Amino acid sequence: MPLDSRFSYSNLSAEQRARLSRLVPSPEPKSPSFKPARKRYDSRASASQGLTSGLTKVAQQQAALLKYFKERPFDGVAATLTFRSARSPEYLTSEVAQAAIHELMKRLNKFVDRRGRNRALQVIAVQEGGTRAKDGTRLHYHLKIEIPPGMSGENFGKKVAQYWTQLRWASRDQNRVVPESDDGWLSYILKTRSKQDYANAIDWLNTQVSPLPTAECSGGG
Repeated sequence: MPLDSRFSYSNLSAEQRARLSRLVPSPEPKSPSFKPARKRYDSRASASQGLTSGLTKVAQQQAALLKYFKERPFDGVAATLTFRSARSPEYLTSEVAQAAIHELMKRLNKFVDRRGRNRALQVIAVQEGGTRAKDGTRLHYHLKIEIPPGMSGENFGKKVAQYWTQLRWASRDQNRVVPESDDGWLSYILKTRSKQDYANAIDWLNTQVSPLPTAECSGGG
């Protein structure tokens, strides 16, 4: 119907408009739109529940490893150890590097055994970098090695550096041993950057940590 029709609202008289308004029911009041209450973030609840659903798989692995090692603390030196380059027929590989670290720990454990220690040193060993030309970081190791009782971190750190440079595959350059380590060092060596395969970067062959203490159960009466 054209807008200028005589039946249009604009052509109605005031009385007709009033009658029309009485015939047409007033619209029902709108129900308030429902908005769910904003959930208050509780960091303690999140921590206790271990919320990792929004993390990538690698980030979840990193968080789990940090938790695992922080639950097994020990005083240790912080070591970064490098490897020498080699040419055919011998090439540096991740397996060769792992074997070199294994030999280092074997010699260190023999050293502390002569001092009366009856168990192996605790150690966290992490492999980083690669051996290919396209790898941005050269293969090296980060370690946290337990300081044996009766030795200072400074003296034991010197012993680690001395034993390392005696090994066939060890580089004499860019090695660093700091006489103490903390959670910051642990977070650094477990970072995701510069690792070829994060799941395999932790050298479990050479990593040695104490198990969690088990709670003693008392008999009921």
